[in-house]
Amino acid sequence: MKNFLIATTFFILTSCSDLSDPRAKDIEMLVDLEMQYGDISRFEAECFIGIWSDAIEDDDVWNWFVAEATSTSLTVSENPTRFEVEIGAVVAGSIKTIRDECGFDFIEVVGKRF
Repeated sequence: MKNFLIATTFFILTSCSDLSDPRAKDIEMLVDLEMQYGDISRFEAECFIGIWSDAIEDDDVWNWFVAEATSTSLTVSENPTRFEVEIGAVVAGSIKTIRDECGFDFIEVVGKRF
């Protein structure tokens, strides 16, 4: 009986608790895309994408960001959407944090890509 209660408790705890990051698959996909450039390390990519994930609280904005990052077409709108404005604020607001926590200059890296 004791083993049954332990097994039941374990099953309930593992099935009811979701300790994983719901954005983990998106983050890994974005890191893999960054690694294709070959100009930063995996740690640096995971670091800055993690900073952005933490800064983007709205799941709709996050989903838009992931869709845009994985899209094969680049579109620039004449009038920025709410999503573009929010992502721009996150990127601009994270430049110093990326330099301090991730150890590289994001602006320099992106500038070399274009």
